[in-house]
Amino acid sequence: MRSVFGGISLDSSDDGRPFGFRYLVVGDARLSVHALSLTGSARATGSVPEIVAVGRVRNGRFGLRYGRHEVDTTQPYLRPPGESEMRMEGACLELVSLDRAAFGDAALRYGVDGLSSIGARASLTGPRSRALGAAWRSASDRVMAITSDAAAFSSDLVRDQLFDRTVRAILGAFPLGDLHETDEGASTPQAVARATAYIDDHIREHVSLPDIADAARLSARGVQYAFRRHLGMTPLAYLRDRRLDAARIDLIASDPAVVSVGDVARTWGFAHLSRFAQAYRDRFGEYPSATIRA
Repeated sequence: MRSVFGGISLDSSDDGRPFGFRYLVVGDARLSVHALSLTGSARATGSVPEIVAVGRVRNGRFGLRYGRHEVDTTQPYLRPPGESEMRMEGACLELVSLDRAAFGDAALRYGVDGLSSIGARASLTGPRSRALGAAWRSASDRVMAITSDAAAFSSDLVRDQLFDRTVRAILGAFPLGDLHETDEGASTPQAVARATAYIDDHIREHVSLPDIADAARLSARGVQYAFRRHLGMTPLAYLRDRRLDAARIDLIASDPAVVSVGDVARTWGFAHLSRFAQAYRDRFGEYPSATIRA
């Protein structure tokens, strides 16, 4: 851990109880998950690097203090920069870490100056609500599952989509500013047509919500409103359906002795094979394994 968080020093308690420490990191320089498991008790001081990070206590006790402010670690929390004191007892901790510059660039495309907001006050570290805290837990579970899956995470499209979804999850769950207002008056069929044409032309590439909004000449919220109004679905649901259609074409044309369902799914950005299979069945009435064998 010291090689990654060199600014933190850890000292085990001398209370005579057994002490153990395990540390795991998965992901890449842009998006990673750090998992720490500790038996016994310890104290630590120092600061995390210049990253954007969200912490979570999976088990045990973990106290985190910035000066006079005690962070509520019973719920997910932003890990702002600055000197902090930590107390751990039988703790299993998880930290989702994003490159600061990459997060800032992505947040700006959603209309939020995330870097000026994050860590401005140590008192603003918790989620906006308990429900949004639960939503972040689901998002962090997804990040851990995909970054731990070497085959899925080797896909450029999967990595780009996961990073974008994680940025959106952080902006939605934590108090980092409000997104642009919805420009409902501009949500014309022509705007939706521009957006769908962009999606269809870039289906093999990573496509984010701001990309679609730019093509439609709307804000991120505006393009979501327009899609719901005119198509009855979100832009990302439309993108998913187009990729499911493309995956079906590939499955029909593939030799199952050479190509697997997982290969096709990852090509089109689907990291979770079980979710891909269910979404595929919902759309086409059969599982992808049946299509490739036909």
